Amino acid sequence: MKSKIVATALLVASIILIVKSLPTLQIYNYVNKGNSFVNEEKYNESREEYEKALKIKESNLIRANILKSFYNEKNYEEVTKSTVEEGFLKGNSYVYLGDNSPEKSREFYEKALEEYKLAMKKSDDINIKKNYELTLKKLEDINNQQNQQNNQENKDNQDKENKEKQEKNNQNQNSQDNSNENKNNQEQNNSQQNSDNSQNNEENQEKNQSSDSEENSQEKDSQDKQQDNQNNSSEEEKQSQEEKSQSEESQQNSGSNLQEMKEPTQEEIREQEARAILKRLEGNEKQSFKNNERVMNINSNNPSNRW
Repeated sequence: MKSKIVATALLVASIILIVKSLPTLQIYNYVNKGNSFVNEEKYNESREEYEKALKIKESNLIRANILKSFYNEKNYEEVTKSTVEEGFLKGNSYVYLGDNSPEKSREFYEKALEEYKLAMKKSDDINIKKNYELTLKKLEDINNQQNQQNNQENKDNQDKENKEKQEKNNQNQNSQDNSNENKNNQEQNNSQQNSDNSQNNEENQEKNQSSDSEENSQEKDSQDKQQDNQNNSSEEEKQSQEEKSQSEESQQNSGSNLQEMKEPTQEEIREQEARAILKRLEGNEKQSFKNNERVMNINSNNPSNRW
């Protein structure tokens, strides 16, 4: 009787142990199957098996397996999103992201260094330290490159500013030169205009004086001609009277001596007329010479009026 009771108790205990160990066996089976899919590079199927195990029981080890599946798949963004503290793989994932994203490389390298620091606190793996140093070197290169770029930009900005200042100074200088040139041109124009005006005034004065002189000369010539005409007229009258008187005297003498003298021949008459004509011409020549002396003013020092 006692043996039956012991056997029954052992059976019940075995059943209880089997029931309690059943979930663990299931988790083991799921994880083992998931690892097999990872080895076959069937990452989606592996994660499905890991998720089944997590539904039975939450485990960071199983989640670490999921993180490793993403890492092996090179899905680095999903690795960095994991809540599992896996500094080494996360640090490597940030480095890969930084290498492929130059615009955000500084940010990714800095996060990688933080993950490596956490990993080195938990492990003495030389690979973690080595990756940390390599990542630090990349970050320093970026900083140096950025500093050089900033210096170059500052230099370019300074050169641009200096160039703008130089151009502005050149413009101001050109403006000043143009202003001075315009001023000088204006002064020259004013001086030339004043000179021209002065010259014109002098020419006008000379013309006016010349005109006045010509008018006076013409007036004087007119008066002289009028006087000469009057003198000529008087001289001709005088000669005419003398000739008339001579003729009368000759007639009287001829009349008084008519009885005594014989009548003049035709040749004598012509000779008397010729003498009278020569005498008249001689008087006219003398009067003409006097008129020319008065008109041309032969005693003047003007060479143009000399004969």
